[in-house]
Amino acid sequence: MTGEGFFSFIKTGSRALLVTFALVAAYIILRRMARQMRKGVDIATRQSIQGLEMLWNEEGQLRMQIELSTGTNGKLTIHFEGSESGEKHCPIEVAVHASSIVQEFEVPAGVHSIVIAIDSERIYRRLPASS
Repeated sequence: MTGEGFFSFIKTGSRALLVTFALVAAYIILRRMARQMRKGVDIATRQSIQGLEMLWNEEGQLRMQIELSTGTNGKLTIHFEGSESGEKHCPIEVAVHASSIVQEFEVPAGVHSIVIAIDSERIYRRLPASS
């Protein structure tokens, strides 16, 4: 084997390796994209919280009505977040047995938003302006 033949061999081998790596990378990327798309479809079709209404009552408590999709079971977790570096207050857990939940809360001082979580769904909302 001459020097020219050897360099030709190396050149052909390196091209074959680059093509192989490109094909493997494309395969991995496409598989991950397909998996994420399936997860996105699953999450989108399993939406549990259908509606949320928040109002302040006469006593200064926050009245919240949550509409859930039929067949939703489990625990609904609610917690408030404050303005000081995302400070979280004690979570409140509510057992879900019906398609509509009405709760009234004493809102701690310095709180600006509420987080409602059930199964794989989480909703962040700013609190309505107090009247």
